[in-house]
Amino acid sequence: MEAGSCRKTAYLNTYLDNVQDFLIVPGPAARLRPVNCIDPNQPFKAYMKQLLPKRFHFANNDRIEPVHFYLDSQWQLARKPLEIKYCKGGFHGSDNRFPSMQAMFIGFGPGFKFRTQVDPFENIEVYNLICDLLDLKPAPNNGTHGRLNHLLRNPVYTPHNPKEISHPSELKENDNKNIRMFKNIRCKNIEKRTLPYGRPRVLQKRHNYCLLYHYHYVSGYSKDYKMSLWSAYTDKWASATEDISSCLHKDVRIPLNHNQTCSFYNSHPQLTYGFLSPPNAKKPHYAALLTSNIVPMYPAFKVLWNYFHQTLLPEYAAARNGVNVVSGPVFDYDYDGLYDTLEKVKRHPGNSEIPIPTHFFIVLTSCKNTSETPLECEESLDTLPFIVPHREDNSESCTSESMWVEERMKFHTARVRDIELLTGLSFYQDRKQPVSEILQLKTYLPTFETV
Repeated sequence: MEAGSCRKTAYLNTYLDNVQDFLIVPGPAARLRPVNCIDPNQPFKAYMKQLLPKRFHFANNDRIEPVHFYLDSQWQLARKPLEIKYCKGGFHGSDNRFPSMQAMFIGFGPGFKFRTQVDPFENIEVYNLICDLLDLKPAPNNGTHGRLNHLLRNPVYTPHNPKEISHPSELKENDNKNIRMFKNIRCKNIEKRTLPYGRPRVLQKRHNYCLLYHYHYVSGYSKDYKMSLWSAYTDKWASATEDISSCLHKDVRIPLNHNQTCSFYNSHPQLTYGFLSPPNAKKPHYAALLTSNIVPMYPAFKVLWNYFHQTLLPEYAAARNGVNVVSGPVFDYDYDGLYDTLEKVKRHPGNSEIPIPTHFFIVLTSCKNTSETPLECEESLDTLPFIVPHREDNSESCTSESMWVEERMKFHTARVRDIELLTGLSFYQDRKQPVSEILQLKTYLPTFETV
């Protein structure tokens, strides 16, 4: 323990003329942070590249500068007026979700369907389309082969769902009465209610996990991470508003050496825990208050997580006649947009007992025809995915909590395919639709008009 003394404190204002444009987290390992919101209505925000939305896929390269400015639609940024790049004409390079950044694709010829209008798609999909038209085998690329089959008269490539690599392990038999209670739950009925499109398949190698069934949710619990890879439920949700986070019970189905402990959080200086499947005000709390349902969270992030589940999720569910929700942690310490291997996660500093996620994902799925619920849906599905950075603070937010959470969530919308790459999971495998149609759903990127 060091002896504290004001006489042995260095003050940056003795070295710099202006210290108002950044923040200092004081202490013996002080950290500098830019002031993100000088003006609450400013048209830009600054981000470290690893905190940019994952949909950009713009971080893991030495040629990418460490700090980036995100500009509102139609805005540019320069150091001074003489350095502005475009004072007239048009420009590109803005967020590709902006309508002004979208272009028109016209295809004509014997290979294309005639007089057919389709939903927007991204230009990374065109390469595979051209290869199919020319009867060429595409080289590896960022597109999703088969995504544009619906443009072709006679598609030449038939996509398939990837095969699961790591299969769920069986829970060991136990005479414990609590385990017998869980085993008596009718698992098939629960799956129909919570996983109407099938459980996420695990494409990671040698991952040790099991399926845990509860009355209103199912989770894929990782014994390697000591937390769920995913948790799923379907409901017109009403999350509990009272503080019940201290009423936590050990999940007796999980061996002690694969379970989380309260002592970890009680002794950790920065972390608390949150629930993947939120305790529900209209159903028994017990099943959601298990150690198998908690994940490590920074207190500042938990503010966002709880507000989303208590306020925004019920609004989304009401507007869409119910939603199916799948959520879970993301581990991407090298921010390359791909899931980190188990070995890399365990080697990361600070992950000696429980790994700390870099992000959390949420996938909301509903029926495009809102007269049908997610469980009844026979027509096309609609999806709203999020990949939210797990941050220690909320410094990028300048407005009140009731406004910034929704703004933050919209900023970090993504494609389901982005989540698959970041988690090693595969979604919608039991949906009774051609895989080429499922690929359209997985690669759909919500725009500002549709969020």
